[in-house]
Amino acid sequence: MTPDQVAKLPPPAARQIFFSEDVRPILQNSCLKCHGRGKSKGGFSIESRETFLKGGDTGSALVPGRSEESLVIELVMGFDPDSVMPKKGSKLKSEQIAVLRAWIDQGTKWDDGVTFGKLPPLNLKPASPALPTGVDAFA
Repeated sequence: MTPDQVAKLPPPAARQIFFSEDVRPILQNSCLKCHGRGKSKGGFSIESRETFLKGGDTGSALVPGRSEESLVIELVMGFDPDSVMPKKGSKLKSEQIAVLRAWIDQGTKWDDGVTFGKLPPLNLKPASPALPTGVDAFA
């Protein structure tokens, strides 16, 4: 981003950011359709912290601790109308960008066990019916 673009960024949220409470809903509502659950448009996946940090075809998505140098912030700000994210749906509000900035600046913490990976099919899990026990069960 240019210095003029950095000056136009909303300031990072001035509070502690919690991934599951603050960041996860933003990613679910705005990024998941194209970058999660087995999809990785532009080579970018948000399925895990590792894939998020890895970035996509255009390089690293973010620099932990440096939101003003993070591509994901540039894209959600929409400085380039041809590559604004998300492509479909509502654009992020300033408050949401402020949360993402604070999350990045605070080290990009990601709660254990949280994934936006492909969900396993529910119909392939074997059922374990309760079996009768004891001698009276066969009477």
